[in-house]
Amino acid sequence: MKAAAVSGKTPVRRKRPVPDGRASPVAVPAVPRVTHPASAATGTATGATAGTATGATAGAATGTATGTAASAGPGTATRIRDGLPGEETLQAAAAFFKVFGDVTRLKILQALLRSELCVQDLAAALAASPSAVSHQLKILRLENLVKYRREGRTIFYSLSDHHVASILRQGLEHVEEKR
Repeated sequence: MKAAAVSGKTPVRRKRPVPDGRASPVAVPAVPRVTHPASAATGTATGATAGTATGATAGAATGTATGTAASAGPGTATRIRDGLPGEETLQAAAAFFKVFGDVTRLKILQALLRSELCVQDLAAALAASPSAVSHQLKILRLENLVKYRREGRTIFYSLSDHHVASILRQGLEHVEEKR
């Protein structure tokens, strides 16, 4: 399939502050409108600017043979929107999943999946400095992914609950199945 054609717009003039604090008009390029090749004849836009897909794009997304999108009903969008978690919950979930975006943190979590460990043992197992491991453990603690217990001067870390272990196992299973 050919790439989407881009039809440009004329630049929009906006005022941008200059170093001395005055506003100076500067030409700022407008966001281009992306047109799908199948809908180029009708001029229908797709992507972020139009908000809806038409033609072959929608057919591919819904699996219809004719290339037209089938609507699930007039109240479907409202029911789906009402069933979505709240903004605060989604923000917390995004922060939670962001923690899994660091390889060192994933290595720490994988090690803790196998056994409760102290910082020194984690550092030795990962061939990392105790300082680097402690820094990553702090981030994991703040997101409630690990918990700790003190035994004398030594602090032992473990996964906070079975949910973390489940997420780790399922995530790795998903990645390995794609290989």
